[in-house]
Amino acid sequence: MTARDAETPDTDDLRGRFQQQARSGLADDRARKARGARIALAAFSTLASVVPLTVVAVGLNAGVGMGIWVAVCALATVAGVGAATLALRGRTRWGFAVFFVAFQLAALGDLLSKRLLQ
Repeated sequence: MTARDAETPDTDDLRGRFQQQARSGLADDRARKARGARIALAAFSTLASVVPLTVVAVGLNAGVGMGIWVAVCALATVAGVGAATLALRGRTRWGFAVFFVAFQLAALGDLLSKRLLQ
């Protein structure tokens, strides 16, 4: 046994000191942040599911014929609802990925509908 080994505390001593620390607020803060992230993602995902429906309504009112853009917007709506569901169930990583797909599909549907207007 060297002099350095005599100076270092053993594992049980370190574990005991760590467990004596009052860090209950740390777990509460983490849970609060996770809940906030779920709610924010669910709100944005809901918005991502409503926007394509608005694009379809505006496009059809403007006299644009039905086409592939309506199907793309419908897929965006379904993906937005799926992202909101995943977010509310606590699957924020998957929810964000599906939200991104919904956002891109909505943008594509809007782009396709504007090309048909010209």
